Amino acid sequence: MAKTYHLTVNKKIDRKNDDADYLVHWTYLKAAQFFSKSLNERKYFEEANAVISTTFKNAASSDLRHDMVHLDLWHENMKVTNDTELTFFDFDNDGNGWLFLDISYSLMLIFRNELDKAFFEKKRASFYQGYESITPILREEKRLIPYGGLAIWLHYTGVHLERFNDFPNHFISEKFVKYWLHTFNQWIEFNQIKINSHDNNG
Repeated sequence: MAKTYHLTVNKKIDRKNDDADYLVHWTYLKAAQFFSKSLNERKYFEEANAVISTTFKNAASSDLRHDMVHLDLWHENMKVTNDTELTFFDFDNDGNGWLFLDISYSLMLIFRNELDKAFFEKKRASFYQGYESITPILREEKRLIPYGGLAIWLHYTGVHLERFNDFPNHFISEKFVKYWLHTFNQWIEFNQIKINSHDNNG
């Protein structure tokens, strides 16, 4: 990841911009169409949209690297050959955005799949060490990584909602959203992100 971005930083492609409006506001609008106002998880979308939008708006943009971002970098979208060659694929959600977004999503998935959160912290440290052996992660980027993970996780909820008829998610329901947002709850608690409806409803 670091090697790729080290070569392409500050370049743009003719595709979407992965900003707060696209990542979370769009998702909130989808959730508002799909779920009733009484559902607590819908309130998460509304309040998380506000928190992330405000955080991104107030970010020190001059201290953030901008580039082409994949937005779905995880082990199923990578192929390793000969222990030395790594190929990324599945660029359907590629766009322009802050580089920390791909770091955020990769760490979010490691967090979700690692039940032992102390071991996750070791994996995160190893991730940072490998990445920063190529190029540093800026202080402002590290501060925003938890919000980036949350933004992309919520964004993929919107993708599920938009494509539930042709995506392999015909099981979309309020029960599914509660299951999907379990990771959301764990992530905000681990990173001490304040979402009012989470605090009020557990």
